[in-house]
Amino acid sequence: MEINWLNVCFNIVDGYIPRDFADIESKKKFVDIAPHSMSVAEHSRIYSDTNEDLLKTAGIYHVLGDGYFFIGDYRTSLEANQNALSIRRDILGEKHLDTSESYNSMGLVYKNQGEYDLALEYYNKALLIRETALGSDHVDTALSYNNIAGVYTKKGDYDMALERYNKALEIRRKVLGEEHPLTAAVYNNIGLVYDDKGENEVALGYYLKDLEISEKAFGTEHIETAITYNNMGEAYTIIGESDKSLEYLEKALTVFLKILGEEHPYTAINYNNTGDVYNREREYGKALEYYSKAMVIREKVLRKDHPDTATTYNSMAEVYNAKGEFCTALEYLHKALPIRKKTLGEEHLYTATIYKNMAYAYKNENKPIKALELYEKAFYIFENNLRENHALIISVSENIRELRSRLDRMGNE
Repeated sequence: MEINWLNVCFNIVDGYIPRDFADIESKKKFVDIAPHSMSVAEHSRIYSDTNEDLLKTAGIYHVLGDGYFFIGDYRTSLEANQNALSIRRDILGEKHLDTSESYNSMGLVYKNQGEYDLALEYYNKALLIRETALGSDHVDTALSYNNIAGVYTKKGDYDMALERYNKALEIRRKVLGEEHPLTAAVYNNIGLVYDDKGENEVALGYYLKDLEISEKAFGTEHIETAITYNNMGEAYTIIGESDKSLEYLEKALTVFLKILGEEHPYTAINYNNTGDVYNREREYGKALEYYSKAMVIREKVLRKDHPDTATTYNSMAEVYNAKGEFCTALEYLHKALPIRKKTLGEEHLYTATIYKNMAYAYKNENKPIKALELYEKAFYIFENNLRENHALIISVSENIRELRSRLDRMGNE
């Protein structure tokens, strides 16, 4: 009897490769099997003579894409997902649900690479297929709404983000129930929007809803729970509760290091958030220590022009501003500004933060004209994106008045 070795390989890979990557054993298993699985998929793509085998190959590529994404290797994840999409689109067509699954995975990778317009393009393709095939009240359609909202959050379009998140939440509560982990995930994501809007008490309310469900569903040592711990830590930092912040950030870091390892984007987020706590507490040495850890990971694992890398450059600049080392602060801010303008746009809140920090440095370097120009840019963006009487608007307004008064006095001397 002739043995179909390709099917033997498919069965071995299918039986061994993990589908859930949220614990340390699954990660180890994936890292062990992934190169062999990729080899099987590459050979199968060349030698398969039936559509059935090619679709199995696409399935392997898809799972590999998910796995490589989880361990933070976005480049290999993108390659695997592109291969899966190519096969599925050729055989199943543009409107098949498996094709939408590949579009969704591509969008996820592009989002985490900071390619937000490409992420939206692929997420919207997935949404169109799902709305047509499944309807607007299906959980997979809700996933697309959720993912699209995540990109709008990154782009600073908070109204659009909340609109999409609320659609996803309505569907998940109706179909899955209030206590389902996917419902909890939307609560967490809505919290992120309010965090970015500076409404941190509101954000905490959503994180606590998420945490209650996630701890019950997953326990305390699961990635999803750790993500919520990390976000709560960030929110507590902003409202000035440093002890609580560090408590939650340490819980998150323990899980991230155990499951994901040191050189993972989630670990870098945690280090950056921990640096923020020490920065607010004016422990600048510790702040720089954690920001430096985040920067090393982000420059290596992401890239130097990734928006998260720009966040760390800005964070380090804030410390150097506080220490009175304005030249060093400006060095980091000039690295961060072109990244934020390129990836987020001129009128994003994060771009305005760079302008504000640069203005502070130039003001203290006794360059009032340059400082005023930058404060005015920051004020325009803050005024259009934040609620009236937000602390940032008040602070920047006061600096503008002070600098105008100083320049008027200089003109009269």
